[in-house]
Parts: sequence; structure tokens; C-alpha cells
Amino acid sequence: MQDSLMCNKEKYSDNWETPPEFYEHLLPLVKGRKIWEPFVGVTHRSTKAMQSFGLDVFETPNDFFEVVKKWPRDEDGKPRLLLSNPPFSLKFKVLEALVEAQEDGEVKPFMLLLPSWVYASATWRKLVRKKKFKPQMYIPTLRLNFFSPVDFKQKKATSFDSTCICYGMTGEHWESSLCYY
Repeated sequence: MQDSLMCNKEKYSDNWETPPEFYEHLLPLVKGRKIWEPFVGVTHRSTKAMQSFGLDVFETPNDFFEVVKKWPRDEDGKPRLLLSNPPFSLKFKVLEALVEAQEDGEVKPFMLLLPSWVYASATWRKLVRKKKFKPQMYIPTLRLNFFSPVDFKQKKATSFDSTCICYGMTGEHWESSLCYY
């Protein structure tokens, strides 16, 4: 399964997997949306979790930086919601590709799970200013403890808070660009 997208054996920090309770927690925010999961991880834990909660998930276990140019669509031709936890070492490159995907004027929604400090980083602020991008932010009200890439067990001592950098999210919880849920 190591052939899954972006799972880099050399980058320990790239292979931590998201706990299923994260997807369960945000169900009210994404219910009814068609999901695109480009960073499937070693065990496809994220896809399996989302599917277990009744979400329609489309995986692309190949080069994200090529696929993002053709953004996967649902059967009605609408862009799917990218919902994923990207490889840590590529977080800013992934964010830049997502922002650039919006430049044609069509909204391509995404929720990207990242350490909360990324939102306030100089790199992200510079990209937002340069591209005149108006991101949204989702702040989960639970602490996420990720699954280890070594033994695939959930660790209970995550040293950082997580948030989602988002775009194109609509609905009752998204009256502003900040969503706590």
C-alpha cells in the first residue's frame, strides 16, 4: 500500500493518519457533499472513515499536483469538496496549488487539515496577500490524536492543535469566514 499518494517512506511526519472521530465531528459541515480525498495515506484510513459515515468519497492515489489541475467532479459536473490531511512536508506547496486552482473563477471547495500555526504563518499570509485570496477557517472543538506511521496505533499526546484552512464552504455554519463546531 506504500504506493498511495504522497506517502514518503523518508518523511516520518508525512505519514501520520487522521483519526475517524475528526470526520464524524465535521459531518454536519459536509453532509451531502461529494468528497475528494487525494492524500489517502498508507491504510486509506481517511477514506474508510468517511465512507463509514455515509459520505461519497473519491480517492486519487496518484500525483496530486497533476490531478488538482483537473479538479475531480461529481456526476453533475460540480467540483468535489477536497477534504484531506496533506503530507506535512508539502503543506505549503499543496496550499499554493489549491489557491492557484481558484484562479479561473470557478469555486473549487476545500477543507485542508493542518496544524493551527500554519494559518498564522508568514508563508501562508504572503500567499494570501499575493493572490488576494479570501480563505475560511474551521476550528474543531476536539483535540485530534493521530495514528502513528510506525505501529498504526493512535497516539494520545499530539503536541499541537489542528485546524482546517478552507475555501468555498457554504451552509448554516459558514455565515462568516470562521467556523467553530
